[in-house]
Amino acid sequence: MRRQVISFLGVGGVTMMLYFAVMFLGIDRLKLPYPLGVSIAYCLSLSFHFLANRQVTFGAGGAPSLTQVTRYVVVAATNYLITLAVVAASVELLHLGVYSGAVFATLTTTGTGFVASKYWVFRAEVDIHG
Repeated sequence: MRRQVISFLGVGGVTMMLYFAVMFLGIDRLKLPYPLGVSIAYCLSLSFHFLANRQVTFGAGGAPSLTQVTRYVVVAATNYLITLAVVAASVELLHLGVYSGAVFATLTTTGTGFVASKYWVFRAEVDIHG
């Protein structure tokens, strides 16, 4: 489990760099509204996060799994709503920058993401037929 936690955090670190790079490009360079920039960055980094954790962290690769994708989408959608809420609260209520809000959102969703990934999304399916 320790290896998985370290791997999950490493994948998360790379994912976060991708997230911030895309967010910077969208918001600061292309001048997109921050909800759109955050959303695009979230979707792109989410795809990377799924594939990297599936292959590297949890070794759950092999044949494509509709169950894994479906479960991951549920977790991602939940974390997406949390992300939007935390970023909006940071910007609108606390008058912080969008990047500070994104950091707070990432810290908020890391723990729930690991637990949900390990024990639900990428868990080994038990073969009841022997």
